[in-house]
Amino acid sequence: MAISTIQTLLTHPASRQRSNQAVLFWFTLSLTYAALCGILWLHQAFYSEYVAQDDARQQVFWMRQFLDPELFSNDLIANYFQSIAPKGWSALYRIMAILGIDPIVFSKILPFPLILLTTAYCFLVCIQILPVPATGFIASVLLNQYLLVGADMTSGTPRDFVYLLYLSFFYYLIRRSVMPCLGVILLTGLFYPTSIFIQSVLLILRLVIWNRGHLTFSRNRLDYLLCGSGLGIAFLVLLPYALSSSEFGPTITLIQANAMPDALITMTGKTFLDRSHGKLWLLGEMGLIPGRPFQWPLVAPYPPLIFTGILLPILLRYSSYFPLAQRITRKVLILPQALLASYCMFFISHAILFKLHYPGRYTGRIFWIVLALAAALVVTVVLDTILHWLQRQRQTWFYPLLSISTVLLFAVAVVFPPVYAMKFTNAFRYPRYPQSGYAQGTIPQVYEFFLDQPKDTVIASLSPESQNIPTFAKRSILVSKKYAIPFHLGYYRKIRQRIFDQIRAQYSPSLPEVQDFIRKYKVDFWLIYRPELTLDYLMKNKWLNAFKPVTPEAIVKLKQGKTPALAKIMNRCSVLDTEDYMVVPTDCIMKELD
Repeated sequence: MAISTIQTLLTHPASRQRSNQAVLFWFTLSLTYAALCGILWLHQAFYSEYVAQDDARQQVFWMRQFLDPELFSNDLIANYFQSIAPKGWSALYRIMAILGIDPIVFSKILPFPLILLTTAYCFLVCIQILPVPATGFIASVLLNQYLLVGADMTSGTPRDFVYLLYLSFFYYLIRRSVMPCLGVILLTGLFYPTSIFIQSVLLILRLVIWNRGHLTFSRNRLDYLLCGSGLGIAFLVLLPYALSSSEFGPTITLIQANAMPDALITMTGKTFLDRSHGKLWLLGEMGLIPGRPFQWPLVAPYPPLIFTGILLPILLRYSSYFPLAQRITRKVLILPQALLASYCMFFISHAILFKLHYPGRYTGRIFWIVLALAAALVVTVVLDTILHWLQRQRQTWFYPLLSISTVLLFAVAVVFPPVYAMKFTNAFRYPRYPQSGYAQGTIPQVYEFFLDQPKDTVIASLSPESQNIPTFAKRSILVSKKYAIPFHLGYYRKIRQRIFDQIRAQYSPSLPEVQDFIRKYKVDFWLIYRPELTLDYLMKNKWLNAFKPVTPEAIVKLKQGKTPALAKIMNRCSVLDTEDYMVVPTDCIMKELD
């Protein structure tokens, strides 16, 4: 009796009489788990005043213009990121700014409702495939666990919407709900346009079905209506992007990227375009499999049960041995179809590299969504099979106890990733867990100093902290690795020239050369990281060393004992000193004599 009761609660499809109660219970439990994950993110996000997510520092800072139009005026970096921001996403931030909400603050809040909505659709998609409410809970938990270590939904940037857009699209597509499906395509174009390509390919793939060992065309008119109208909406949404011209174009090509080592290292931190390496096509931003799952658990602590999803085809092939597998509906075909659509776009993106962004962007999110859904099906089917076997055994006290122990073991495995990966002891100490990508500023006194300066202040710096200045000090910087994005040559050529000029000036022993640089770019302050003026620092900085020939020339000068002009005058010109940083006003530098 105990085993039968457990099966009814966990693995039996809900009967009509208790369907609503069971679905509501597991759905509520799923949202509760998601809310707890969101609270962990919020704890990190508001840990201190000077905390921001890594991508938010890059893509959200300029939106403070919505609150104060005088900020970042005539700022090349701000203008570029404004030009590439999806219209719906930037409109959402503008509305929040009208309501008085700071964009950086909103970028920290936005992931919380998004994870709840994403969890809801994950649950709904799963129980469409297998009408067992507990399966929906398992799928949503596994997806949330991945998101906790993937830092993929914490920035408040367009990529945060991808999981929600895909899952809602899957849900309405397998239900053949035409208008909601078209609405999701429209929203995708407004928030993350590149995902429309996968949606379009998926619509086409849905016209072909597997029937009795043969591929045939669908006979359901709704499939053709969905495909035709969906492709039409996709075309209309993408048309403005195709027809618009940008002052920052054209998009960089593979040949151009290979000719600029600095562009490659800025894109990924390594020269990933070396085609001799097989991993180019397998892992990372350019690969079929995103992230580093094969290095788990030492590097990428993904939830271990999520990888059981690869066993789903085996369970379906031998469904006679797994009773519950026979109840999996044909809607499960959405999983291989989604993977196929993503891989189609992966190879297309590789063929026209950079025109459609990184190829890995088309496989990454789909891969983990499909894996989480498939893993939930596998876990439920296997658990049901075990319970069926226990029920057939001789009914003694041992077997009910074993069944309860089995369920508890599965529950622990599902809900709790490995202790060493989650680091519960450090769960509320920034920034151990979750791996959300939040960065904490280290020089608050410098941010406060720049906040007191005029709003059109321009700061020159090659230091690591330069990437935090626009977000925490609300002032323009000349260059930074974080903002040296080489996808559009019209933008990158200007940034690249700035970097060349600043490296020459910063390490030049000639004061007039430094002064010419200040005049050319109308720099107001120089933020100097003390170690960066040393030979050892410059030789070990991979990003700066990619800019040839200027950095090798600077290294030669330092080896010859030629002291940079900035190093000679920074102490007497400095207006603010910290342990590692020094703020030098350029008007003092201009008054110095060589």
